[in-house]
Formats: sequence, C-alpha cells, structure tokens
Amino acid sequence: MGSLVTDLEKDITSNKDILSILNKALIISNELCLDDFKKWIECEINGYDNIENMPDYRFINCQIFYDLPSRRKINLASHPNIKEILQDIPNEFYNSLIKVAIDAPISNIVHFIGKKQDYYVTLNKTCENIIKEYTPNLIRIYRQCLLYKIESIIDRIKPEILRWCAELKKNNIYGRDDQFTDDEINNAKTINYNFLIINNSHIQFNDNYYNINNQNAVKNYISDNLGNIETIINENDMDNNAKIEIINNIKIVKEELDKKELDLSKLEKAVFKIKDITENIITNEISTLLFPYIMQILSLIFAHHTILLQSLPY
Repeated sequence: MGSLVTDLEKDITSNKDILSILNKALIISNELCLDDFKKWIECEINGYDNIENMPDYRFINCQIFYDLPSRRKINLASHPNIKEILQDIPNEFYNSLIKVAIDAPISNIVHFIGKKQDYYVTLNKTCENIIKEYTPNLIRIYRQCLLYKIESIIDRIKPEILRWCAELKKNNIYGRDDQFTDDEINNAKTINYNFLIINNSHIQFNDNYYNINNQNAVKNYISDNLGNIETIINENDMDNNAKIEIINNIKIVKEELDKKELDLSKLEKAVFKIKDITENIITNEISTLLFPYIMQILSLIFAHHTILLQSLPY
C-alpha cells in the first residue's frame, strides 16, 4: 500500500524534477501543520525575500575577475595591490568578495542550469569603486560562480527532504491512502527537526568539520591553529627577524581572541601579515608546514564573516 511519504521518497530516488518534489513536500508539510518546514519549502519554490533566512547552501563561492583594455578575465586575487584593496573594503562588504547569494525561485535556478553556463554577476558598487582606485584602466569587474556550484543547490535540497521523510517514517507517519490520521498529525508536531542541516553552517578542512555559527567555537579553532604555528616556528631554525614578527602578530591575534567580541578586520590584517612573511621570507620547507594552518585561520575568519552579516549588497 502506497503512502504520501513513501511516494515522495520514490520521486527523489528516481530523480524526478525538483519542483514537483518540492510541491509534494509542501502538500505533506501543510497536511501535517509543520509551519517551519513548510516555510522553507515555500521559500525554495518562490524565492527568498530575506537573505537573513537563507540556508548556507544558497551562498555560492565565487571568484572576482576584471577586464582591462588589453587583457580580459584577470583574477582579482592576482592584483598587485590585493592586500591594500582588502584592507580598504569595509567589513560589511567583505562577504561579497567570496560568495554570491542565490535567492531566486528554484524554477529560475533550473532554467539557468539548463543553459549550461557559469553564473556571472556584478560586484557591489562600493567594492567596485575601491578596486577602480587601484585599477584606473578597469573596464569591467564581475563575479563568477561555476555551474556545478549552482547545481549543488538542488543537490542539497533533495537529501534534506529524504532525511525528513525518514524521520517521519521512524515516527510511524506515512499518510497512507493519501491522507494522514489525527494521530500522525499529532505525532508530527512532537518531532524535533533540529537534525536537519538547513541552517547549520559549517566548513570542512580535510576530515574535520568546523561549526562557524558560534563565536566561541571559532575562537577555539583559531587558537588551535595558532598553537600549531607556534610549535612549528619554535621547533625549526628560521630567520630571527621573521620569527619575531610572526610572534608579534600571533600576540595581536591572541589579544583579540581574549576580547568578548571579535574584530574580524584586525584578525585578518594580523594573519595576512603572517601569511606575507611566510610567503616571502621563510624557507620553502618551513612555509610548507605553516601554510595549511594559516589558510585554515583565514578560512575560518572569512566563513564567520558570512554568518555575522545581517544583509548582503546585491
């Protein structure tokens, strides 16, 4: 005997189109009076009107390129003044340098994917004007999201709904004969849906996952990586001036970590300084040891920027 829940599972596993899957999930969530889950489904169908409520998978990593009269598609990361540019850009706009918010309805995303093209979007005007100050001949500047990253939005939605179906079945909620009993509706309201990862932002380094929602957790992750950096520079012979400068910047980071609220801009500048010394002064052997920990700290800082943003400039 079929049921609404098992039929939805079959639609997902047989790779039916995402819009019909979402519509069926909407019917189920409505029948079970699951307002929070219903709200998420409706946002996926209709688009998000509030970026604060968007799940992390809707923020897509991007690269920034610019065009000059004599050359096209130059990666901003290779700009000779990149450090100065990053220092000039206000904190609240920093996230737009690494991520693009995709708030469109799922039908628009499916239509775009069908074009088999990467996604290009303009940059925030404030950031664009700052970059123009360092690039007087700039013709155009834009962000690029690779197509497979746009496709990953759908790849994240389907497993969430499957996990939801599994949780319903575990609590004996099936919707047989295309309807739910009163007991099933009451049981559905008692389930804790926190197992879903819809708004549980995290980043991964190798086999380790880092929760970036919690500032204290971020502080601990950064401290752990700082400890590894200190161990490496203390156990290896290196230029004494470089060592002193790294230690001084580690001290700046530690002092900031001891404060109640992080000044992410101050952290960035100190860690970028450590990165700069590592790249230009320290021998290859030691820099190879240091670099993974430096980049993990920077990634944690950048990712935490995303969580702290109240809005994005699009």
